[in-house]
Amino acid sequence: MKKKIGIALFLMLLLVLAGGYQLLYKRAYRVREYKTTSRKAVIDPVYDGAVIPPNIAPLNFVVNESGKRYYVRIHSTTGKPIEIYSRKPKIVIPLGPWKKMLAANRGLPIHFDIYAADDEGQWVRFESLTNTIANEDIVGTCISAARRSRNLTPPLKLMMNIGGSKR
Repeated sequence: MKKKIGIALFLMLLLVLAGGYQLLYKRAYRVREYKTTSRKAVIDPVYDGAVIPPNIAPLNFVVNESGKRYYVRIHSTTGKPIEIYSRKPKIVIPLGPWKKMLAANRGLPIHFDIYAADDEGQWVRFESLTNTIANEDIVGTCISAARRSRNLTPPLKLMMNIGGSKR
């Protein structure tokens, strides 16, 4: 019985510490004051003005702007925004929230707000990068197109036709 109570107390303490750490971490990197710039952030690969299928993997990217810390807020019309804080310019978007956002906002714009902080902690907010989430999944579209055309040649048969022509 004492062992079960000890385990329960340990798990509760661990939960409280994890929650406290998350709260402090988020507050430490909260962007409260920033300067704006009239240009878009340079990222690689470039995701701006693209149509994104709703079943695509997260569009991770690297911010090619000088900075010591980075903050990216990804948002659309409905749902909770995705907030990413990083000390490195590589931005990795979490899969779960990304899938939820794309599924909930088919056919709507998705915005990437990018901020960079310098050595003194001064934040700069760049103009938003805006893409559109497609209504259709990418695989479904390819399969539908293949079914409609009906004249797709299997690759092996095509190779045999190219290499085995009669003289």
